[in-house]
Amino acid sequence: MRYLIVGLGSIAKRHVKNIRAIDSDAHIVAWRRTEIGPDDPGIDAVVTTLAAAVASQPQVALITNPAPFHVEAS
Repeated sequence: MRYLIVGLGSIAKRHVKNIRAIDSDAHIVAWRRTEIGPDDPGIDAVVTTLAAAVASQPQVALITNPAPFHVEAS
């Protein structure tokens, strides 16, 4: 399954860990403002634009960035 995770804070990292536990073949894309660092395991790709997030063709999207940014991200 293809997942899109908006944001990559502690909640998102918990979701990534849980997704990997139940679906080791999952393709996980993170949409965030900056590129991924080496301490962000479990993510297959990082995108920094809405167009790139949509192009990843997610089947499931998790909005995990801080609540004040939910509308901004959409």
